[in-house]
Amino acid sequence: MRLMAVCHDSVGIGHLRRTLAIAERATQTIPSCRALVVSGTVHVSNFTLPDRVDYIKLPSLRKGPDYRYCAKTLGVNLTDTIAIRSALLTATAASYRPDVLLIDKSPVGVHDEAETALRLVRDRYPATRVIFGMRDIEDAPEQTIREWKRGRHLEALEYLVDEIWVYGDPEIFDVVSAYELPNAIAQKIRYVGFIARSGCSHDSGEASRGAGTKNVLVTVGGGTDGYRLLDQYLSIPQARQNAAGIHSTIIGGPDLSRDHANEIRRRAAAFSNLTFLDTSSCMNCEYRRADVVLCMGGYNTMVEVLRAGRSMLVYPRVEPRLEQYIRAKRFAAHHLCEMLDPNCVTPEKIQDAIDGILSNSNGRPVTIPNMNGLKNVAERLSELEVAIRDSVAVFV
Repeated sequence: MRLMAVCHDSVGIGHLRRTLAIAERATQTIPSCRALVVSGTVHVSNFTLPDRVDYIKLPSLRKGPDYRYCAKTLGVNLTDTIAIRSALLTATAASYRPDVLLIDKSPVGVHDEAETALRLVRDRYPATRVIFGMRDIEDAPEQTIREWKRGRHLEALEYLVDEIWVYGDPEIFDVVSAYELPNAIAQKIRYVGFIARSGCSHDSGEASRGAGTKNVLVTVGGGTDGYRLLDQYLSIPQARQNAAGIHSTIIGGPDLSRDHANEIRRRAAAFSNLTFLDTSSCMNCEYRRADVVLCMGGYNTMVEVLRAGRSMLVYPRVEPRLEQYIRAKRFAAHHLCEMLDPNCVTPEKIQDAIDGILSNSNGRPVTIPNMNGLKNVAERLSELEVAIRDSVAVFV
């Protein structure tokens, strides 16, 4: 079975991590499966590609100060960049002839770049199963509805997509109701559960900390917009953290700007109870060592901390989208995390919240969400693989 996974890539590394996790589980579960990831992210080289998984690099995009897309490195205008990306996507789909085409985040890609590829697959390879995979929360519902109606999303979901996989749990967020999806689209939806990479088998050194020491992990995902949280955390008086017996580990992320990373590293060196890392080779180990994880509201981080069973304090961003804020509010409502108000955060409030969590954790969860996303995705792909084999066998 040939799986082609088109991965959204303009900001951060969350979409890439989720896509690679799906590709890895699919190839581990289905012996015949080969996966080709297509993405513009510059961070693929930071990951070890699973067996039987390869990738194609598109020209990278970024969002400018006005939150509009532009070329990240090529120095050409957006129209030309999208044209290059669209041509590569179409040529790849035509030559690779995927049995399953899984497209992430937007059913037609950035500025409709994938529409030609989808239409080619529909016309030339009608047996190919086209699947749209989406995280549970995109933005404020009214904004998402406006964007989807204004763009080609709803048309593509109705006519170019066979299935819609929601990487979440309707008990936490019901996309059909929130986004007012018409019945023709709602019928295609499968809530597969949250996608969280499997835990590692490394020795995380959980038992090596000193007696009475409390470990706080501060992570800002890719780091693109994490400076404010890191700045606030490093403004907490060291004496207060010493009194609480806290050792902190800060992970800046691969997209934290070089100037900000150097500043945070310099300031961190003044603390006797703090370690700064640009990146970590295994975030699962970092989570397992932590008593509290202070993070932003990104999908992957929150889901992975939840899977690790660690207490979580979330400082969500509110621009350019409310996705993180809504996720944090929904998780907090189910006692899966504590949330800081992003409009009035101070170093003192951060430390007060950490002290409270160390004393009381996040409370008893109201709902235990479905965390079996990878298992359920692999099972569905296995069903599709059987259908593919059976259709071929008819002609033998």
